[in-house]
Amino acid sequence: QGLDVLADADGGEALGTTTDRLGRQVAGRRVITSDGAASDVVLLSLDTGRIVGVERTNLTGNDLIAGGAIISYTMWDVDEDLVR
Repeated sequence: QGLDVLADADGGEALGTTTDRLGRQVAGRRVITSDGAASDVVLLSLDTGRIVGVERTNLTGNDLIAGGAIISYTMWDVDEDLVR
């Protein structure tokens, strides 16, 4: 999923560095979906360079989902001890 987001993106915006929800140091890159309905923030590990997460935000509000709502968050390279 992470590579698909980047492959489908036209450019994107570098967001700088931060800490993800698991406390890992990451760099973020925001890309807007081709229909403009959502944005994806792709999180790249500063330690490994690998994609470790993608967060999707709804940009256009409707009857079901408010604009600005986070509608999915996927993480990779998660330590098994954190899952238990």
